[in-house]
Amino acid sequence: MVTREVIHHQDLLEWCWAAEDELIPKPFFTSCYLLDDLLIDTGAPKGQMEFLNFIKNQQVKNPISKGLITHTHEDHIGGTHILAEEFQIPLYSSPQALLLLKNASNYTYPEYRELYWGAELHSVEALPVPKLISSHTGKYELTVVSTPGHAPDQIAFIECSEEWAFVADAILPKYQVLFGHTCNIQEDIAQIYRSIRKIYDFTEGMDNLKVFVSGKGVFQGQGYIKARLDEIEGLHKQVQGYKQKGFTAEKILEEIFVEEGIMGIMTNGELSHLNLVNSLYQWNA
Repeated sequence: MVTREVIHHQDLLEWCWAAEDELIPKPFFTSCYLLDDLLIDTGAPKGQMEFLNFIKNQQVKNPISKGLITHTHEDHIGGTHILAEEFQIPLYSSPQALLLLKNASNYTYPEYRELYWGAELHSVEALPVPKLISSHTGKYELTVVSTPGHAPDQIAFIECSEEWAFVADAILPKYQVLFGHTCNIQEDIAQIYRSIRKIYDFTEGMDNLKVFVSGKGVFQGQGYIKARLDEIEGLHKQVQGYKQKGFTAEKILEEIFVEEGIMGIMTNGELSHLNLVNSLYQWNA
């Protein structure tokens, strides 16, 4: 396993985890963020032991008061039971995620994701997150913003005074593929766009904005968010233009991407260019 810790601020630590897989030359990370005594997300089930050791160390330095869950995909909830059972730390999530967390042990997903992220999820009880949630010390306050699209239950956390946006998977660095087809993750590019727009509008006037994207790094300023909006708008315009000419989604894929990518092939079409094209094709607004 590959782990690393990144100190972004004296009160903000990012803990990253990735599996070691010879088929994937560059580690694919997921992230947890510890802001003062607030922990955002809990990593992947395959990284439970590393996560446990990380939490043990933090409990000695500065005990965690709350665990916050952005959404219920396996690479974000792998250690929820460690917080709840080992340390009796209360968990908070969107109302839509509560039942999913309660039934997490029954959650199944394809073998390629089990092999990378692990499959041992545990059911936990969580509380609905309030619109504002503060650290125990009172130094930081997070505003909760609903950001569906990647997941129906996804939320982002924004610390307005520091101008920090913890967006999980709501604003990725590039939009070339989407989950869909037979996958239990059904991404909707129109919803993703609206959620990105919501964060863009919410952060207006934040001149020193930092956007923390799970496993992908930190991006500076509203320009990063605007670039994603422009990218999706451009793709949507392209696809709708071809649609008006009578092109099928498969033909549009060839025009824009030439052919399906390796990710689409490896996942049997569950994470693919075609899913993105289909979602853009169906978005008539």
